[in-house]
Amino acid sequence: MFRCILVTKFILTIILVSSNSCISRNYYNTTIVQHDYWIAFQSARNSGDINLAINYIHLLANFSKDSIRCFDSASIIYYNAHFYPQSIYWSKKSLRHNDSNAYSLAILARSYQKLSSFQNSIDCFEKLIKIDPKPENYLYLAESQYRLKRLMECIQTTMIAEQTPINYEYSYSYIDTSNRKNTTNIKSALMNFRGLAYFDLGNYDEAEKSFEQALQYDPTFLLSNFNLSIVKQKKRSGQN
Repeated sequence: MFRCILVTKFILTIILVSSNSCISRNYYNTTIVQHDYWIAFQSARNSGDINLAINYIHLLANFSKDSIRCFDSASIIYYNAHFYPQSIYWSKKSLRHNDSNAYSLAILARSYQKLSSFQNSIDCFEKLIKIDPKPENYLYLAESQYRLKRLMECIQTTMIAEQTPINYEYSYSYIDTSNRKNTTNIKSALMNFRGLAYFDLGNYDEAEKSFEQALQYDPTFLLSNFNLSIVKQKKRSGQN
């Protein structure tokens, strides 16, 4: 009987050792695979192979032990590929784990804006500004407010943004009068939206001042230069 107990203990020991070895090996292999997937994802992303990057980020999001950190990567990959509904999906997935994630809120707000869902965009930017009051967030909020013709709100937002310090470069993209993509700085873009809002309100004097100020910040801002010429034409023709 004593021998039987020893044999049983020996068998149990082998099973436990074997089991632990199997778990360790599986954990090791899983960790290595995840690491390889991250390297592959980063390589695909950096090389511009968006489809391959999307495939790898999906694998990581579904099988990684740290899948939450994949959500933001997935949202920006889809955003840069102009797949905005998918970008919204992954941003929301990230925000369910952390509703104060400024990065996810920014991607979500910009994705809504790209889809012309301006009310949703405004809601997101208003939340974002409370967490991260950067000038560019005010700028995009002003843009969405202008698109919905919430003109006084747009003007107020540009005024708040104007008082917000900015110590870094940021390029705002726009389509110029020749239908070409161009860029300007934040302050010029803010002044341009302020001018547009005043113009739509029929306040041509303030619109003119705003467009002139935009051109002081960026003399090459073609869109504001065009808008200024329209205001001056309006004033000359007496359509006040």
